[in-house]
Amino acid sequence: MSPLRLLLLPIMPLYALVVWVRNRMFDAKILPSQKPQIPTICVGNLCVGGSGKTPHVEYLIRLLKDEFKICTLSRGYGRKSKGFVLAKEPASSALLGDESMQYFQKFPDISVCVDIDRRRAIRNLETEAPDTDVILLDDAFQHRYVDAGLKILLTDYFRPYYNDYLLPVGNLRESKSAAKRADIIVVTKCPPVFSPIVKEDILREIKPQQHQSVYFSYMKHGQLRNLDGSVCKINKDVLNHFVVITGIFNPYPLVEHLRNFTKDIKLFQFSDHHEFTKTELRRIRKHFSDYFCNHKYIITTEKDLMRLKDSPAFAEISDLPICYVPVEVEFHRDGKAEFDKRILKYVREHKK
Repeated sequence: MSPLRLLLLPIMPLYALVVWVRNRMFDAKILPSQKPQIPTICVGNLCVGGSGKTPHVEYLIRLLKDEFKICTLSRGYGRKSKGFVLAKEPASSALLGDESMQYFQKFPDISVCVDIDRRRAIRNLETEAPDTDVILLDDAFQHRYVDAGLKILLTDYFRPYYNDYLLPVGNLRESKSAAKRADIIVVTKCPPVFSPIVKEDILREIKPQQHQSVYFSYMKHGQLRNLDGSVCKINKDVLNHFVVITGIFNPYPLVEHLRNFTKDIKLFQFSDHHEFTKTELRRIRKHFSDYFCNHKYIITTEKDLMRLKDSPAFAEISDLPICYVPVEVEFHRDGKAEFDKRILKYVREHKK
């Protein structure tokens, strides 16, 4: 824990009180909570920062899209637009936010909408997308004005909520006991192979309630791709230099993956959902130009690419060889079938 966060320790009880009062008001139905008439799945976490929400929402989209009409709904973090927006061409990350723009580009057969007021958005969907069979609420575990029919809580294998503290000392948005509201808990970013003993240790820490199921997932990095989506063929047997640009909470799994191609990596790390400026991209271009190597690439994440391409500053680097790394979720073999079955069963039983 950093010294600065320790200095904020006296504030934590006040924050805890505010969160506790808010949750008790929802529990006592003093604050209203609406249960939508169509199946609604919430994907969220207790902490600030990345737990892998976007690739898990994409997993649900792939699981459901062949049988159901899907709509993703999020607040559209970082967008410049206001109110309710249902994605249509031409769309941009400024209109939708980077995650929603990613859904819109990758899954043309689903509906994508954003609104900070999820209740209003769901009402609007009744007229704007009346054939919707299921709504996927992205990052809405704390948005209790909508009572999702199935709540999925994500927690990072390397930063589990049960080892964290409330803001501003730790990264928790609300207390650890809030995990009891979840129907499903997914431990994300696990190693592809890990000991059953470790798994049992995690389950003992989580102490799942009788109604809760716990699953374990890991991130699978896809092939490097060019801006047009084609595979970027990189020869591992030559000297490669990667300039990595990220505006995500934790870029180090990406960097470790890229070490399979080269050890020569320069990371330009920015804050989560960062808006890139001309000055920053000129600095990156200068490094790229000054570095003596025949095989140089700019590498970024799929989510960062949404903001980069829509940025007025993108022209500063658009002529350089830029690749992105798609990421998909895989569930550990002993839980995948059960997870899929539970999701499909919920949607089928509650479909209008």
